[in-house]
Amino acid sequence: MPVHDLHKTIDYYRDVLGFSREWFWEEHDAGIRRDNMHLLFNHAPEFVSVVNSNGRHFEIMWFVDNVREIYDEYKAKNVKITGELEEKPWGVMEFTIEDINGYFLRIAEGLEQAGQ
Repeated sequence: MPVHDLHKTIDYYRDVLGFSREWFWEEHDAGIRRDNMHLLFNHAPEFVSVVNSNGRHFEIMWFVDNVREIYDEYKAKNVKITGELEEKPWGVMEFTIEDINGYFLRIAEGLEQAGQ
């Protein structure tokens, strides 16, 4: 994912969103993980400004096994939630947050896995 600032992005994903085991490759790339989710970031502020501008936000969807727990965790941490946890007609329980780069992260779990 292109980001404005690698260090601030890694700090946010680690300290706010609960990721760990971060790494950096010079000042170009960085990565971090949470459970089986591995993310790679690239320093590209100009690109981020283009894709997240004029009221538009690039959306990324994460499928997890514990969406309610993550929702409760992020609510408690005052993460910017832009879409509340709800059952969607396409068969998932989902909520949306906005990260510090303006990306909308849709966090979802299949209703069959969520015990529905």
